[in-house]
Amino acid sequence: KLVVTNPENDIITKLKEIEISGNTQPDNKVTLNENDVFVNSEGYFSETIPLQDGINTIKIKAINRLNKESSVIRRIILE
Repeated sequence: KLVVTNPENDIITKLKEIEISGNTQPDNKVTLNENDVFVNSEGYFSETIPLQDGINTIKIKAINRLNKESSVIRRIILE
């Protein structure tokens, strides 16, 4: 299970950074573009990442202890 609550969908923004947040099972490993993200005891994660001009593709991935993966991709356009 992997739910990305922010951003809900692909967006266009003028902000130089964006918060990626959501939830999963508490014992899952979560990565943003292959970088590990802290998951709290309730399965919630949140990470603010910088954006580059143009299209930013962000892959959020959760891996459970059996190595099964769920992933979500968000595209954020920085104007």
